[in-house]
Formats: sequence, structure tokens, C-alpha cells
Amino acid sequence: MQMKRSPAVQSLALLSVLVSFLLSAPIAQALSKADAKVFQRLNKNGLLYFRKKRFKEAIDSFSKAVKLNPSDASIRYYLGMSAFYEKNYDLA
Repeated sequence: MQMKRSPAVQSLALLSVLVSFLLSAPIAQALSKADAKVFQRLNKNGLLYFRKKRFKEAIDSFSKAVKLNPSDASIRYYLGMSAFYEKNYDLA
């Protein structure tokens, strides 16, 4: 059974994602074109692994992405959540 979220919670979640994106955008633009492509690939792969509950692989992808762009809040969030689900509380 899926739990329905109130519109306020949905709005807050959307706002959080939007703020994270806006805060990380200037840093991502500072990456070289090659690094930006690698960063996008690592992010995409990490999200795919996360959705498939392959958290060790997600941690690997997100850890590499954080090294390229340490201020990206979204990457840090998913890295922390992946580590939490793997019970790697030191990394989380």
C-alpha cells in the first residue's frame, strides 16, 4: 500500500530538489566539458543503481561524482542514503 503525501509535503520535496539544483548549477558549470560529461554519467548511473537497490554500486558512482563536484547537494544526499541502506553509517 502506498502512502499518500499531502500537497504540502510534495511541495516541500520539490522545493528542496529545486534549491539543491540551483545551488549546484554554478559549480557544475565550472567543470570542464569532459568532467561535466563524466559527472553526468556517474550521477545517472548512481541513480539507476539506487533505484534498483544496488547500493554498493550506487555508492561507488556517487563517491566518484562527489570528487568531481563536492558541493552538489543531490549527489551527497543519494550517497548518504545509499550508505545508510548498506548500513555504512560512517559514510552516511
